[in-house]
Amino acid sequence: SEFERAKQNTASNMGNCMSPANQAAGGAAGKKDGNWTHVANSPLNPTEIMSRVRKEEGEFRIEGRTVSFGVICFRGYYPDTPYKANQDEYAVMNPAKWGQADKALFGVFDGHGHVGEKCARFAMSQLPPAVVSIADKAFGGGAADETKSILNKTFVDVNKKMHMAADIDDTLSGTTAVVSMIINQTVWVANVGDSRCIMVKDDGSNGFVAKALSTDQTPYRRDERARVRKAGARVLNMDQLEGLEAIHDDWDMNLGDEVDEGGDPPRIWSQDGAYPGTAFTRSFGDSIAEELGVFAEPESLKYDLTSADKFMIVASDGVWEFLTNKEVVDIALSAADPQEAACLLWKASYKEWITKEVRTDDITVIVVDLSGYYASGGGSGSGGTAKEREVKAANAAAAGTRRGSLATGGK
Repeated sequence: SEFERAKQNTASNMGNCMSPANQAAGGAAGKKDGNWTHVANSPLNPTEIMSRVRKEEGEFRIEGRTVSFGVICFRGYYPDTPYKANQDEYAVMNPAKWGQADKALFGVFDGHGHVGEKCARFAMSQLPPAVVSIADKAFGGGAADETKSILNKTFVDVNKKMHMAADIDDTLSGTTAVVSMIINQTVWVANVGDSRCIMVKDDGSNGFVAKALSTDQTPYRRDERARVRKAGARVLNMDQLEGLEAIHDDWDMNLGDEVDEGGDPPRIWSQDGAYPGTAFTRSFGDSIAEELGVFAEPESLKYDLTSADKFMIVASDGVWEFLTNKEVVDIALSAADPQEAACLLWKASYKEWITKEVRTDDITVIVVDLSGYYASGGGSGSGGTAKEREVKAANAAAAGTRRGSLATGGK
C-alpha cells in the first residue's frame, strides 16, 4: 500500500531515543559540545549525562534554501527508578527520506504512563509515514479546512491502530505529539497534548520574538475544560481531589507566555474514581481517558514563511515545563548553531528540573534553522567562547515553575 511504501522509505530516519536497552549508543561529547554537560549540583556527571543522550544534526536543501537542524533527546533522571526508559521519541524526515524535494518533517512524541515509551515509539513510527502517504491530497493546494480534516483523520487512524496494537496496553498510557511539516514555503503544524512548536521571527524594532505554531491542550484552557467536562470528566488538581483545597475553576493560563508557579496542575478524572489523572486533554493512546474526552484529534495550523522567519523550535514539555517561549528564544539566540542551541536549551531545562524537583523529565528539543541564520553569524553566540555562550544562555533562563508530571496514569 502507499502507506507501507512511505513507512519503509522513512523508517531509517526516525529518532530512537535512549532506553536501558540501547543507552550505550549515547556516545562521547563532540568537539562543539564545550562544557554543556557540566552542570553545577547535578546528580549526574557529564559521562552519565552523555550516556542518556541521543544527538543528531544535519542539513538539506528545500525551495532554494539550506535548512540545518540539531536534536537532543535525553532520558530523564528518576532516582527511585534509575533505569526508567526514555519515553520521548523524535522524528526527522528530510526531503530525500520523504521522497519529494519540497517537503520535510520534524516531530516530537512525549510518552507517559506504564508503557509510555511504547506509545511514543509507535506514534513516531506510524504518524510520519502516514502523513507522507496523504501529503499529495492534504497539501496539494486545497482549502486549509480540507487539509485540517485530512490531518485530523490521519491522527485518529493512527490512534485506532495504537488501541489495537497487541503489544501495547494503552488503557493508562499514551503519548503527546507535535509534528511540523515544511511544505514548499509553508509550515503546517499539528499537535495533541503539551509538546510545543514555536517560530522565531525577526520583528524589526521589536527584535526577535516567538510565534507559537501550536497551543498546548491542557485543562488550563477554558475551552478544553468545557469540552472534557461535556464528555463526563472532572477537572481537579491533586489537592482538590483529596479534599485539601476548595473546588474552584480559576485555572485560565496562557502557557507559553507564562508558567504556573502554583503547584500541581488541573487534571482529568473520572466521576467515580481517582483515575486517569492526565494533565493534558488530547493524546494518542489513553483509552480510558478517551472516554472522558481526551482524544487524538489534533489542532492544526498553517503558517506561510517569510524572510523574517529565522528558526523553529520543536520540543517536549521537559523544556516548556519551566521556560516560557521568550526564554527559550533568548537561550537559542545565544548559540552558534542549531546543535549548540539544542544543547543549551537542554542544559537550561535540566538545571531548572534539578533545582526545583527531585528528578527530571525526559527532555527532547529540535532546533531548525530555516534561513541560514546561524551560518550567517546571526546568533549572538557566533562570537565568544562556548563558556561565554553558556553564560548568556543561563542569564536568559528564568526561575518559573510549572509542576505537573506526576499522577496515576498521567504525567
